[in-house]
Amino acid sequence: AGLLTKTKKFHAVLAPSPALAPFIGQTVRISGSLHNGAILAEKVEVEKNGKWEEVKLGVMM
Repeated sequence: AGLLTKTKKFHAVLAPSPALAPFIGQTVRISGSLHNGAILAEKVEVEKNGKWEEVKLGVMM
């Protein structure tokens, strides 16, 4: 999965893609650590009706 920031900077997101697929094109907030331009996601939230809801990431293999 990938993230495009407001300033048009792209970051690969290291998280299970099936968990993120339903939120393509939506505003998300990702917490984690940055490694060589990729974000190791620890927490992902999606904005719904003006509120942030956490996305259940599951486990990465």
